Amino acid sequence: MGGGGNDSVDANVEIGGGVDLTVGLNAEVEVEIDIEADATADVQLGGDVEIEMEAKPKTVWCACFLPKPKNDVEVEVEVEAGGSLGFGLGGGVEIEYEAPVVEVEVGLDAEADFDLDMEFEVACEIDLAVDFAVWGQSSDEQKVNWNGYYVQGGAQNEMFLENLQIDFEGGINGGGDDVCGAFSIVGSLNDDGTFTFEKAYSEYSVMYNGLMEGTALRGMWSLAGQAEEEFEIKLVSSGWTGHFEQGGDQNDMELNMGVSGGCVFGTGNDDVGCFILRGHSDGTEFNFVKKYIGKHQVLYFGESRGDRKKVVKGKWTIPDNCEGTFKLKQG
Repeated sequence: MGGGGNDSVDANVEIGGGVDLTVGLNAEVEVEIDIEADATADVQLGGDVEIEMEAKPKTVWCACFLPKPKNDVEVEVEVEAGGSLGFGLGGGVEIEYEAPVVEVEVGLDAEADFDLDMEFEVACEIDLAVDFAVWGQSSDEQKVNWNGYYVQGGAQNEMFLENLQIDFEGGINGGGDDVCGAFSIVGSLNDDGTFTFEKAYSEYSVMYNGLMEGTALRGMWSLAGQAEEEFEIKLVSSGWTGHFEQGGDQNDMELNMGVSGGCVFGTGNDDVGCFILRGHSDGTEFNFVKKYIGKHQVLYFGESRGDRKKVVKGKWTIPDNCEGTFKLKQG
């Protein structure tokens, strides 16, 4: 941008994306730097001159005056970040330039989600004086949600069960709705894992028969005059994993579990078999009975930590038989 008859070098450098620029010229230098809004750039023009700038939504101009060279030269250079360039301008003037990649720090408002696979000491103890029968009872505040589908004529139709309970005696009770309307459910779960329930609409009923397979109830449904077709329902759960330790071995558990109205309900399976669990939680204590289908039951005494994603640790026992520790993790 020289004037007043002065010989000068007019170095017009346009670089997209924002870079750190070093031009070693003893000259009057005019620099145009095109960087994205909210990025930053450092410009070093030699002679211990350094310019720092923050980009706004427009082109930023800056100038520095240094001793003049012998000739008037105008140079326009465009280099991508991370590239390099070298050239001579005559009169013993050479430019070597390497465009670095600019690191831009961006501040974001975000919600951190921490891994709650934490270690903590468990102060709970096994208390055989507890009335375990109460743990197996449902309350009016407890809602156990299930979702699923049934197939009819090749089409899959969704089912939403607002509250479906299974007790330790195998009783199945609840209700929900689907494309055909609202319905109630009454049935039973047998010791071999098979089950039957009646799904009653206001004007007719449908029979469901199947097998409890891990965390799901699967089988076939039938209506008079129609061929049997398949169905599946699962407990709505944020997903739990866990294990129990016995004799130095760690045994994994697959389970779906929910807490509602201070009550715990879940279904799952492990190496012993399929099970239903029912119990109580006050936010810290987490106690339940794990009842294997057609087999024995196990008492669990635990403590929970975390808010949205919980970790439950504690002790289990089969009274007068054996005991050990356990850990469950949500999500």
